[in-house]
Amino acid sequence: MSEGVTRPAANGTDHQTASETNSEPTARKCVSCGQVKRLNEFAKDRSKHQGRRRTCAACRADDDRERDYIRRCHKYGHSPVVEPFTTQQLIERYGDRCFYCPTGNFECIDHLVCVRVGGHHTLDNVVPCCRDCNQRKRWEVDEVWIRAYRLLFEVAP
Repeated sequence: MSEGVTRPAANGTDHQTASETNSEPTARKCVSCGQVKRLNEFAKDRSKHQGRRRTCAACRADDDRERDYIRRCHKYGHSPVVEPFTTQQLIERYGDRCFYCPTGNFECIDHLVCVRVGGHHTLDNVVPCCRDCNQRKRWEVDEVWIRAYRLLFEVAP
């Protein structure tokens, strides 16, 4: 073991600190995807033993999207239909560019059949898109479907 170095503490007392010993882990395994990733890919959480969450940021984002979809389904009175998929699976299927325009980057996920009229959260119903195309589709396509849905089922706005 290396020799300790004495450093002054903030309160004026001296304490021993070990030099050249680093027992901190640099990587850990994500409990969701099972991949070993660098520690900085996990969100900080002081309540956890190692000070980090158990799921990586990518898995956490996928889980948050599913929870948001379920919340929106309940808000609009639909039964949620969730087929778990990862962002990586979406990129493998459609690429990392916007589905609607060739110049946009993958910034968000768009439901082809919008959630408000009963669209499912499955790999077949979602595409990557840029924010501009997502907003444009919202007003040009989704609003038409929403109005038709309201007329068909006499749902108040």
